[in-house]
Formats: sequence, structure tokens, C-alpha cells
Amino acid sequence: YTNTPTVAAWFLTHDHGDHSHMLTFDYDRIKAAGIKVENIYASAISKAELDDSGVSGGRYVNLFDKLPNAFGANMHRVHPGQVITYANCEIDILYTLEAWVDGDPAITPQAGGYNHSSVIFKTTVTDSASKKTMSVFNTGDGSGQAMQLAMQIFGEEEIKSDIAVATHHGSGSGDDSMIVKTVKAMAPQIVLFPRGATGL
Repeated sequence: YTNTPTVAAWFLTHDHGDHSHMLTFDYDRIKAAGIKVENIYASAISKAELDDSGVSGGRYVNLFDKLPNAFGANMHRVHPGQVITYANCEIDILYTLEAWVDGDPAITPQAGGYNHSSVIFKTTVTDSASKKTMSVFNTGDGSGQAMQLAMQIFGEEEIKSDIAVATHHGSGSGDDSMIVKTVKAMAPQIVLFPRGATGL
């Protein structure tokens, strides 16, 4: 047993301050606290990919250029369909901007900025004794179009979750009707709304 926490896997959904800057800018404070980060997962989107997606009005920052190597952490780029396993946790990557670039042409990208590049993933935890599972659907700031693509690609059964983290902190992002349709398909028992104190 140690009092020093170790983060096996840190997932960055996208490069907006309220989702990634604790790691990308405050790493000295994290290290000073004795926290060790072993693996960092992100979607390192290139400028060309952003241009091809039709996303405009946002900002391009390659997370892998900014992520500090001071941790000695292994850096990983995630892709749709990838499955990452840690102990009794299985993380399914359901959407990155790659899916939009190669996605259904019937879903037209809207000018919504960098939120469209959010990584959407589902974590399923299995209790080793009872074998019961609990799943959490994490949307980051993913737009309605992004969530719809995840559902189209992987199916409604795959996105069903016990717990869902509300996209964009419960605010609209892209097509709200698509967000509502996807959340209904998730059918979560619990919805989490991560908000700062000023948003309450």
C-alpha cells in the first residue's frame, strides 16, 4: 500500500481548458503532489483532418505536442472501435473525429469548433466476485452529430449505459435533437452533469 496515487490511464476528450488543461498546463502541481501518470490517451487530430471534417471556427492544437513528457507516461492515440483494458475495466472508443471524416455523408458537420473532435467512450467495470457489470458513457463535449455517428456505427445496444455523463456539461452542442435521441437510446439510470460553481 502506498499513499502516492498512480493513474493507470488518463483520457483527454479534447483540448479545451475545462477538459484537459489540468494535465497539459498544471503538470508541475500534479507531480509535486506525488501523483504518477502511467498512460495518457487522446485523439491527436491533424490540421488536415480538421479541415476535411468541415469543422470551422474552432482551434487546432495537437495534444501530443503539448502533453508533458515529464511524467514519463506512455502516450497513446485512440481510434474508433479500439478496446482498452485495465484490470476489470474495459474502455470502448466509440467516436473520434476520424469517424466524422469517414462517416455517413447524410450527417453534415456544422461549424461548432473543437467540441466536434471530442473522444466519446464507454467504460464497463465488471465485479470480479459477482460478475455484475456497470457501464459509464462519457461524451466529453461531443456534439449531437458526433453522438449520432457513434450510435450509427456501433448500434443502440453498444451505447446502452447505466450512467451517462451529459455532453457539453448539459448544454447544447450541435444538433440537440440528435443528443436527445442518443441519450434515449443510452437509457441511463443516472445522468451526471459536470458543472463549475459559476454554472450552478
